[in-house]
Amino acid sequence: MNQTQRGGEWVSLGWFTLAQGNAAKITLSDNADGTVLADAVKLVRNNSNDVDNEKKTFAHSYDANSNVTTQTLEGKTTTFN
Repeated sequence: MNQTQRGGEWVSLGWFTLAQGNAAKITLSDNADGTVLADAVKLVRNNSNDVDNEKKTFAHSYDANSNVTTQTLEGKTTTFN
């Protein structure tokens, strides 16, 4: 990656799968025509396939005076008078 051409921005070097519990390392080599330097490395987790087990469903109903008349949480409805 020649950062003299794209300095000041993050450049993706690819997608890599890391297994839970296994160590991983990033190596900077000297296979270049000049100075080799890395000022930062950013690892970003791809959690787009994770299931959201904490998601809750809420619903509320109100009367004309803005008073709550019903509240539904995870399919259980409570009525207020």
